[in-house]
Amino acid sequence: MEHAVRKWLPVLALAVFTFVATACDRFSPNKPSRETKTTTPPPAAPKIAGPEAFVSEKGNFTVTLPPGFPPFTVTGGDSEDQNDIALSYTSEKHGQDACLVMVNSNSIWDGMDPKTVLDAGRDGGVKSNPGNTLEREVDFKLGGYPGRRIFITQKSGLETYYMRDDIVLVKTRLYQIMYISNKKADLNTPKILAYFNSFRLTNVPAAEVVGETPQPSTKRRLEFTLPTDWINQLTEPQKDGSTTTIMDFTKGEDLRGLYILSEGVGNTKVETLIPPFMEGIKGTDDSTAFYDFEELGRTKTAWGGIRQDCRASRSDDDARVYWSNVFIVLDGNFYVVSVITLDDNTQTYQSEVNSFFDSITVR
Repeated sequence: MEHAVRKWLPVLALAVFTFVATACDRFSPNKPSRETKTTTPPPAAPKIAGPEAFVSEKGNFTVTLPPGFPPFTVTGGDSEDQNDIALSYTSEKHGQDACLVMVNSNSIWDGMDPKTVLDAGRDGGVKSNPGNTLEREVDFKLGGYPGRRIFITQKSGLETYYMRDDIVLVKTRLYQIMYISNKKADLNTPKILAYFNSFRLTNVPAAEVVGETPQPSTKRRLEFTLPTDWINQLTEPQKDGSTTTIMDFTKGEDLRGLYILSEGVGNTKVETLIPPFMEGIKGTDDSTAFYDFEELGRTKTAWGGIRQDCRASRSDDDARVYWSNVFIVLDGNFYVVSVITLDDNTQTYQSEVNSFFDSITVR
């Protein structure tokens, strides 16, 4: 068969749902303690560092919007203290869902107990609208700076909205990286996780993070062994915990595999993450979508994950494929290992694929 699977699996790392309408302005991001006033003209729009990355010189950050989102609309003002800022970066996709970055500063935050400031940021987000409920929160660090990740559900009439808000305190600045949707599962898609993981602080003096004592890592990891004639297309996944990482492997043109690591899922059960991942593959709105999806079964693995086998057709060429995934949530990270072969080659490679999956271990 002339069809190849070389182009088929990269879409898995960016799979998303087809979203329905949601109003991003229903959430009012936190404001600094001082009263702010709008200036004219507003701060300059961020510079483009590449095809996707936004660089904000005044905000001192970079971030990559998810595919399909328009450039940020930037608004802002200066407080009475010339060193304080209040910047808002908003990207709304067809009035359906929204990415926001807020940068507020206040000189009184420098030297305060970070927990006090982060608690205030959390409470401000929860109380910003009636009907808000704090679903869960977790502490984290970004570049050595303290952060708080919160998840909020808002009931507004007959509508329900969901928000993830990563709050980070950098001395006098409070950063909030947000995503809002009316589909809860959207918050855990690889596409949105990659957006959060892409956020970086820039132009931060080294002295501000000196003294951070590295803690020994006790997190477990997923390991596997590639067969000798399978080719690793990319370098090993990054180990710095900064991005959604991908390892791409192949055997000729007939077999294709992908390793995906999406971070920051907390204690979410793997059974909860599988449906949005699979719906994202089937529901993407471009030619890379799969359709006529048939799940053949699920089995639990010895290391606590789930293996799923299925068949599907490819939108751009109607080729039928056999597709196996293994899923596991491990110490707050969501791992997916996928292998696809053309359906005609299933019997040829099934024993080899099974041996590969059997090599997966947790250490």
